[in-house]
Amino acid sequence: MKICMKKIVQACFFMVLFMSVSDLCAMGVLRYAMEGLGLWDKQDQGQDNIPVQDAKVPAKDDDGEVIAETKDVKTQIDGEARKLIEGHLKKEPKTPEDFLLALGNIFGLSTKEGLKLEGVTPAFVATILNEKSIDVNALKNDQGSTPLHIAASYGWDIICRTLLLAGAELHCLNNRHAVPLGLAGIAGRTSTCKLLILEYRKTSQEDKLKDFKQYPGIVQALKELASEQQKS
Repeated sequence: MKICMKKIVQACFFMVLFMSVSDLCAMGVLRYAMEGLGLWDKQDQGQDNIPVQDAKVPAKDDDGEVIAETKDVKTQIDGEARKLIEGHLKKEPKTPEDFLLALGNIFGLSTKEGLKLEGVTPAFVATILNEKSIDVNALKNDQGSTPLHIAASYGWDIICRTLLLAGAELHCLNNRHAVPLGLAGIAGRTSTCKLLILEYRKTSQEDKLKDFKQYPGIVQALKELASEQQKS
């Protein structure tokens, strides 16, 4: 121990002859001198010995908050969502009712399972339906109703949105010559009517709405849409 201290004192003495103590501290000469004498244990210095190019600087937003890395999280969420969706679609649906039951389970309308997964969105479900080549317009029951007819009449907006994204026809007729919007209007499903009316407008089919304006749900939906448009 005495020999070590003697070497340190000797090293410092010679350096002080040429530089001030502040310069020594600023340039780290004392550290390098001690390393040369084998008295500086690099492994005990932790982060101080990590090269600058290897140190990962976290990204921050405008407020200085560290931005979480979401890519891996999103991949995990999508993977879990896909597993849930495909699990409920293992069996090819034979009827609209079977198909809607599967969608209901996916979105948590019949169970709480779907509500736990944020990746289960209409767009994502529609993507998988298209991947599986499930024709949402081909499924019809004895009344000739498609899944969109039934979902609209019950006011299942999230399922209606999914079906539309998957290619469901807006103006398809069942055996009673009813369209999904007409059934939603008769049942007074205002929010569903708004969703379908906006889809008619988006696809330049608004002229077809004149046949259904007398239905309660559609009357209310048109009023609310007009009010919302004025406010915006």
